[in-house]
Amino acid sequence: MTFGDYLGLETKRTDGGAEVQLEITERALNSLGVAHGGVICSLVDHAIGAAVAFALGRGRRAVTAELKVNFLAPITAGTVIARGRLLREGRRLIVGEAEVVDQTGRMIAKGLGTWAVVES
Repeated sequence: MTFGDYLGLETKRTDGGAEVQLEITERALNSLGVAHGGVICSLVDHAIGAAVAFALGRGRRAVTAELKVNFLAPITAGTVIARGRLLREGRRLIVGEAEVVDQTGRMIAKGLGTWAVVES
């Protein structure tokens, strides 16, 4: 079981990136009753990482080298969607971004990350 499976992430390829869906349940909440920052960070990381993986295709891999997430609004329950896309693809480094929104389209978080291409 992967970490994404453990969290219950549902991932699909989109034109130009990836979309990841997560149902925020009680186990994803922090002591204040809102989604834990680590859960949202994982969602951002997974969305950008999936966009990177789709772009690289089979036989090439990349790992997260840097990730920054801005938390814009709390969420206590419901479905959140992260849309990841690439901003720049180089030979060794790939930069991507993801936006996390709730069911109404309200932005929950925005992330920016750098992936390092590794040789298999």
